[in-house]
Amino acid sequence: MAGFVQYYYWNDDRIRGDAELQAWISEIFKEAFQSREASGAPSTLATAEELTKFLTMVIFTCSAQHAAVNSGQFDFGAWMPNMPPTMRRPPPTTKGTASLEDILKIIPQVNITCIALSSLWLLSKEAGDQVSGGETQPRRRKDWELT
Repeated sequence: MAGFVQYYYWNDDRIRGDAELQAWISEIFKEAFQSREASGAPSTLATAEELTKFLTMVIFTCSAQHAAVNSGQFDFGAWMPNMPPTMRRPPPTTKGTASLEDILKIIPQVNITCIALSSLWLLSKEAGDQVSGGETQPRRRKDWELT
């Protein structure tokens, strides 16, 4: 990443003088972090090191971290008791006291579960036009293929 930053910003004055870059980071600070200094998010970028760190964080968050959080949701949540989207009553507080009838009164209705499963499936499914890092063309796969 540092090489890309150096290519476009060969000195820190160019970073400080790039009005579009400064407007971009300012908007992120104001809109996403509500101008909270305590967030640790920068409101301006002054050095190549700061820009490199911020871009690395953005790329990681939008790629690897997003994939780590989303990709396994369907696998885990397809068994509805793992991630019930709603509960119609509080769960039992004493282990071993719930009957099957009690559990059926607690877990969500079938239509709610179907909506939740559809959402999880869509979140876990790769976009059909996705081009992975380092690739130039979308990977060809079957329409039914989850990943």
